[in-house]
Amino acid sequence: MERLLNPQVILSTALTVAMLYPLRPAQAQTADVLALCGEMGETADSILDARNAGTPMSTLLAAMSEVVSDSPEDQESYEVLSTIVRLAYAEPRFQTTEMQESQKASFREEIELWCFDTFEE
Repeated sequence: MERLLNPQVILSTALTVAMLYPLRPAQAQTADVLALCGEMGETADSILDARNAGTPMSTLLAAMSEVVSDSPEDQESYEVLSTIVRLAYAEPRFQTTEMQESQKASFREEIELWCFDTFEE
């Protein structure tokens, strides 16, 4: 059964990004970076699952906009997450479960690598 977008994962990641994104990499603690990048990886999985299940990008972005406020921190988080959505929808869409799982692992690694490069010293 396909796992669709989990709003709690999106909210958790948005809140974590809101707390850490304004920090300079030197200010972010290692445990916080590990948690953030792990949550971003989970979010990337959820986003790609929703995309592979046929969820329109506009539906996904609308769902994300419902869980963030108008605060500058939340808006920064939304921008980061909407970038992940755009990257996921730019990926080719595979039909077989094997190819989707392989793609999902690669996409998650790409997002986590970006996160670690951004926040680690």
